[in-house]
Amino acid sequence: LRATGETPTVEDYHVILKQFAAVGHFVGAGNILKEMDILGIQPDARTFGFCLQAIAHRFTLPSADDAAHGGMARSAEKLSWTLMHRMWELKVPLLNPNFDLALRVLGEVADEEGFDRLVRIGYGIDLSFPDQMPLDDAQNIITVDQTRESEMDKMAVRPLTTPAFNTIIEMLGKSGRISKMVQ
Repeated sequence: LRATGETPTVEDYHVILKQFAAVGHFVGAGNILKEMDILGIQPDARTFGFCLQAIAHRFTLPSADDAAHGGMARSAEKLSWTLMHRMWELKVPLLNPNFDLALRVLGEVADEEGFDRLVRIGYGIDLSFPDQMPLDDAQNIITVDQTRESEMDKMAVRPLTTPAFNTIIEMLGKSGRISKMVQ
């Protein structure tokens, strides 16, 4: 399209991103996002969702050796945080499926601090004290049902989904925090 002088639309990029997500090509997905920024094309929640799907799908594929997997994990972690920050900057709503994918990616790369922070932000669960609301955030918490618009200055607590619950259990088990997993 660009070679013919046409400007691609966000939907044109979604076709490509959907293919990258299907094969786990997260580097290509990240490059597409950069190209969209250069051309001034506003990504939406689906755009970021396809990028997160590409990252998450890559972890399901075999890796040639552990050293390569470690490098891939670092790249995937960096891209996932870049995506989250970019969504925040653009005020793109973090839909539940995208949030679950981001949580899954952080679990795969074993970023315990980031994982715990994301669970706290998104679900209002402090994994150190899972049976109570995070104390320092209690004033800023609102529920998704109480607001129709995205309030970027407040934390929107979403209901805990089954995939997120399974990801939390898996991450706590893999990281050796068995007592927290049981709790």
